[in-house]
Amino acid sequence: MKEQANAQEICTLAQLSRGTRALLYAIQGTASESKHLLIMGLRPGSEITVLLGPDRRGVVLASAGTRIALGREWLERIQVRQTPHSGRD
Repeated sequence: MKEQANAQEICTLAQLSRGTRALLYAIQGTASESKHLLIMGLRPGSEITVLLGPDRRGVVLASAGTRIALGREWLERIQVRQTPHSGRD
């Protein structure tokens, strides 16, 4: 039952809103694409914060003190798990 609750918490970047904090859960892409994101510091378990978007152009994230802009093609391909205090306070 706990696994079902955890699975419900997983969503894509497209489902987040500005100010949301989340943990990166999975990246759906080729090995080369995943490696590129890894080099930028995005890896499963990384904490991210949505700074701008998501919108038709993409999203700007903050992770480990770095701002990362991703195009809209990534919005549905990156899965995240929202943190307990994930909205704006």
